Amino acid sequence: MRKLKAIRESDTGNIAEFKETQRLFMGKYLGMWIFDFCERIRRNTEIRFYKTLSGCVSSFIAHDRDNLNSSIARSGLQFERRRESPR
Repeated sequence: MRKLKAIRESDTGNIAEFKETQRLFMGKYLGMWIFDFCERIRRNTEIRFYKTLSGCVSSFIAHDRDNLNSSIARSGLQFERRRESPR
């Protein structure tokens, strides 16, 4: 709710804070394992649904990360990009 309020009010300080929190979560938690996990699913299952789902999850997270990186770069912050497993 605070993020929505900050966006509505063009509160760039709070918006930057929320982006930094998202960046930290991505780098410290989700980004540490999600791409390898999705790759292991693709390599180790014969079920097409799970292969497709793991590709979608990997693509979505990469897209979200890249959008966050672009947004942070425009605001002067930096985000370290982790290695992404090949598809």
